[in-house]
Amino acid sequence: MKSTLKITFAMLSLSIAACSNGGGGSGATPVPSPVATPTTTTPTTPNTIPVVNGKYTYQFSTNTCSTGRREFTSVKGYCDAMLNDALNNNCARELRVAAFNRLCVNGGTVIQPGTMNIMNSARCVVNGSDLKDRTLLQSLNPFNPRNRQVIRDIFWDGRADRSYDILGTISATFGRAKFTMNASQRNLPAEGVVGLVQGNGSDAYLVRSNLGSQISLFVQNESAQQETQVVCMSDSSFKKPKVDLHQVRCTYKSDGNRNPREELVNWDMRSETSKQIFGNSASENISLRLKPAMNGQDEKVELEIADLDYDKSMRAESTLNEGLEIRFSSRDSGINIVLSCAPASK
Repeated sequence: MKSTLKITFAMLSLSIAACSNGGGGSGATPVPSPVATPTTTTPTTPNTIPVVNGKYTYQFSTNTCSTGRREFTSVKGYCDAMLNDALNNNCARELRVAAFNRLCVNGGTVIQPGTMNIMNSARCVVNGSDLKDRTLLQSLNPFNPRNRQVIRDIFWDGRADRSYDILGTISATFGRAKFTMNASQRNLPAEGVVGLVQGNGSDAYLVRSNLGSQISLFVQNESAQQETQVVCMSDSSFKKPKVDLHQVRCTYKSDGNRNPREELVNWDMRSETSKQIFGNSASENISLRLKPAMNGQDEKVELEIADLDYDKSMRAESTLNEGLEIRFSSRDSGINIVLSCAPASK
């Protein structure tokens, strides 16, 4: 893992802003802005490929470019073309992918999708749950559901650091979240950072791991009676070669400790291992969980800090080979914690 965090913790403040051309967007729907302006006949039923004069057709435009009008005699040709950057003048990529996911995917099975270079892409899903007791009228209010979900597809060129809003203002009650993708430098791999700000900006949670797998953050607030989960998956092509995972090095640092503490954990890589680490670390309970490779997925590391400010907890997970770092900062209590675990061989 990188020795220094490339974005400061202050980026999780109220200055979260949208990025242009797919780099931001604060809406709660996964469809990026601007909206497509097709010149084809609108289908009469949802999720139906438009047909004009017996041909499957589309055209997408943004305020800077247009794909041009495209016509095809088969569904395969239509779907393959939508994923072809060169054919579409490298225009409206997010709009095309969103349309492909809506029109060319059936029950999770892609209809002869063709190929698209998506190595610089990620998908983030945010789930918020309100656990408070509700009256019948509150439960029936469709504008204030108990559970909310926001999905954001991200397409990144991999060359420059970019941040993306992944929890829109419609779900601000669960905080504000962003996903930052940092480009690789020299021998350091690209990394992803999930950030979540809650409590009117007073509480900030951060999870960092190298790109190439899934990064997840789960926050529970007992006082607010809310749970928030953020999961961001990046393409596996970002992964670096696997190192020896039999020994894991964890470090812990807080404002009260000038020098970080360190623990080494040995692991057989065959059985799930849970362990309390860094005892007597202020008022927090810190646990480490190592999970063996299963069902084609790599070995995972999970870190959990309970009793944050006595009423909060956070849990994060990523693949062990990519390492994991979590941070918590409270403006009200002054707590500032940094906890990380990675293979000791790195």
